[in-house]
Amino acid sequence: MTSFPKITVITPSYNQGDFIEDTILSVLSQNYPSLEYIIIDGGSKDQTCSIIEKYSNKIAYWISEPDKGQTHAINKGLSKATGDIIAYLNSDDTYCPGTLKAVAAAYNKHPDAGLFHGTCNFIEADGSFRSAHTASIKNFQEVVDIWGYWWNKKQFVQPEVFWTRKVLEKVGGFNEDLYFVMDVDFWIRTLKEGFGVVTIPQPLANFRFHEQQKSGLAERSAAELQYILRPYLYDIASPLPSGLRRQLCGNWVFDNKLLPIIKSNQSRTGRYWNVLRSLVANPVLFESPRFRKHLKTVFHFDN
Repeated sequence: MTSFPKITVITPSYNQGDFIEDTILSVLSQNYPSLEYIIIDGGSKDQTCSIIEKYSNKIAYWISEPDKGQTHAINKGLSKATGDIIAYLNSDDTYCPGTLKAVAAAYNKHPDAGLFHGTCNFIEADGSFRSAHTASIKNFQEVVDIWGYWWNKKQFVQPEVFWTRKVLEKVGGFNEDLYFVMDVDFWIRTLKEGFGVVTIPQPLANFRFHEQQKSGLAERSAAELQYILRPYLYDIASPLPSGLRRQLCGNWVFDNKLLPIIKSNQSRTGRYWNVLRSLVANPVLFESPRFRKHLKTVFHFDN
């Protein structure tokens, strides 16, 4: 490869001293000739800063100070980023060998694409291999279909995803009002603008499972994902075919309006009438494959 576009990697960090050295080494050991590595630490009280200092001569910029959380830290890093290609790697995850050169080669071949991703390995806290995952999302229609893609294990996994400076300039940074799914919101905004997705056929990153990670809070993450999704589904300017829009809106209403009624502790009669009221108020439910599949359950609450 004769062309090495600059790649900026941002690591947001807070009290991840048990893992951050693995993260740093996985970036620096890429031996990529045009790397800009930025670490934004939120004022860690453990050994994190002493570990970062060991490698400070190879880090373009780092700081440790109180911040407003992970999303704020990522945006602070983005404000310093000058790369043609950008990514963030959390301080408990790692890159696979050869990742940055593989991304650079894909970028050289597809300079107008917006997102690049590969396979992501799931690993245990001790680094042992659990499983591998490859996303199949290619466009806006698929990225907003959380029922067909995200919850069918076809989704992106954050550390495997890279994006271009063109994306950053077009869609901006991450939404700091979000705690769990700011990455998903960023990808949705990117694909809504029509940027393409390139799949790199090799493992790029390792996503670590451990007790302290916030992504393990599945119910809260799912609720925030449903929250950010609604405006995109109901925005008539969103690039969705009308039939698919009705299906996805129906799925959203089923999950967020009807299921809470079905699961409630109110009397059977009360639930029955509230379900009927919901159907009358939201006829789009009849467009939902999820509603049609659960229709018998809806009308036979105690079965």
